[in-house]
Amino acid sequence: DTVDLKTAGVVPIIDLGRLYALSGAVSEINTRERLMAAGRDGVISETGARDLIDAYDLISEFRLRHQAACIAQGRRPDNFLRPGELSELDRNHLRDAFLVVKTMQSAVGQSRIGIV
Repeated sequence: DTVDLKTAGVVPIIDLGRLYALSGAVSEINTRERLMAAGRDGVISETGARDLIDAYDLISEFRLRHQAACIAQGRRPDNFLRPGELSELDRNHLRDAFLVVKTMQSAVGQSRIGIV
């Protein structure tokens, strides 16, 4: 079993940042800055913004570490991580990060945030 860190983690957070930016007329172009602005401007809660930034940073870190390991092993770098190869602590952190993404995506679906 593998998880695609880019498609399942990084891209959804980038997309949420874009959606929040459009919803709040945020001019920032960097994902972290968009999320901070969304929290600051009340588009989402400040806690939600911080959680998404933390999830983005954590998933990105796992992605880079995985790609560096691929290169070190003489393999082409990819985005497909085997969670079973992680320590239990790392698996739990990664699971929590994906839970944040899922929760925030669900909140968008249940709110008025969106492009009409």
